[in-house]
This record gives sequence, structure tokens and C-alpha cells, in this order.
Amino acid sequence: MLAIPRLQKEVYGALGTARFVVRKKISKRPPSRGLEAALADFTAAVGMLKEIEPTPEEVDIAANIERLAQLRNLELDTGESILCAVMLARHLGHILTGDKRAIKALEVLNAAEPYSNKFKSKLICLEQLFIWLANGHEIQKVRNTVCADRTIDSALTSCFGCYSPEVQNESCIEGLNSYILDLRQDAPNVLV
Repeated sequence: MLAIPRLQKEVYGALGTARFVVRKKISKRPPSRGLEAALADFTAAVGMLKEIEPTPEEVDIAANIERLAQLRNLELDTGESILCAVMLARHLGHILTGDKRAIKALEVLNAAEPYSNKFKSKLICLEQLFIWLANGHEIQKVRNTVCADRTIDSALTSCFGCYSPEVQNESCIEGLNSYILDLRQDAPNVLV
């Protein structure tokens, strides 16, 4: 497992429900290295995060965000809408999500009332996280971690060249940047 590099004195959090949702997903489709190892790593990772529980007011804000998304036929899951509501209500810095559909949906909502520019430069995609991790660790260590189970994320597997015996570090970063640039075309305002 890779440690999460700390930037200054930032605190990172996850919804309290993530503990159950992710455990269930891991259990349904265990990584190749085994269920127990994956659950142990997940438990350790969650232990480094602040548990976020939305208030009733934040749940109402999330419901409004989801309603507006549905009216526009946008794909936005409950988890992302709750994270957005918590971010807005608590004036938090950013949201990390691997859900590119949610990022694209929030780009549209960012231009709509009552959320005009409230999501501007607030979203971090999974590939941005992995560039950050690569800068905080030896890139080969990040590649080894990603390639240890090639079934987890096809984009990351591709970026890190998991099916190639030798890959230049620069090509891993280029691959990640390519995914980020592609997403930025659909989400130029909300993506960090």
C-alpha cells in the first residue's frame, strides 16, 4: 500500500458510508493479491482519513444537487452529490472522485443557478491523484502497486504500462496527463 503524502496541514476525509460500500465492493470482486490483504490495506487507508457524516441540511443540499442533475439528464451519484453538499456547506477545499461522469455533470451544474461557479477548480480526478502519488513516491513503486492487480482500473493499467515489461517513467506521466487533458475538455472549469 502507498502512503498518502501530506501537503502542508491538510486533512483528508471520506464519507462514513465509504467504509461499508468499498468493503462490499472489495468482497464482491477481490483483487488478485487476496481479499484479506486488500481489506487490511483499505482499513489502514480509511484510518488515515477523517470520517465525514453529512448533516440534515447537507443532505437537503445534496438532494437539490441531484434533482438539478436529473432535470438535465446528468449522471450524478448520491455519494458525489453528498460530497459536493458537504464541500459547499463546510467551505472545504476539494473533492477527489474517480467518477468522470460526475465530474462532467458538475461542470454543467457549475454553470447553473444556484451553483454558479461554486464547483470551479474544486474537483480532482483519479489520474491527478496518481500524478500526485508519483511525485510523492518513487514512480516505480506506484507502478508496481497499480500493476499488482491489473483488473482494478483499466485507465491506470494503461497509463502505467502494466502489460509491458519495461516502461519509461515519463510515459506513465504522459499517459496520466493524456487522460486528464481529455477530461478537461469536458470539464474545463471544475477540474483543478
